[in-house]
Amino acid sequence: DILLQQFSKIIQELTDKIRQDSSLTPYRLVYQFFSFFQKRSKLVLSLKKANLLDLTLNTFITNVALLYPEFFDSPDGNFSCSPAAYYLYYHAGGLFSTLLQWIGNGQKESPEEMAQLMVSFMDGPFFSSTLHK
Repeated sequence: DILLQQFSKIIQELTDKIRQDSSLTPYRLVYQFFSFFQKRSKLVLSLKKANLLDLTLNTFITNVALLYPEFFDSPDGNFSCSPAAYYLYYHAGGLFSTLLQWIGNGQKESPEEMAQLMVSFMDGPFFSSTLHK
């Protein structure tokens, strides 16, 4: 489907942008996420309207996992039932669901405000600024 291909392409753009950030912190990671999708909210709404959010979420999770291959047995998307995999699904799903809620509510908060809010909820190894390569 064209929408999923477009989404996969922009997720790759986002992960490439995150990889290139030499001063990545949890705040900057989440800010980049919301800022990136603020400019692409029409695509996200189109995916929701087409009932493609499950596939979209899986694409997002796979790409997030590729940012941290050291935590996964198989970073090609075939995740095991390890605690790290559950942790990834928990945080990526929460971030993605919050993005959908934010876009659905008309993006009243700025990406900066969303980043501050989301970072206040985060804890654990995937959001540690020491993990950035």
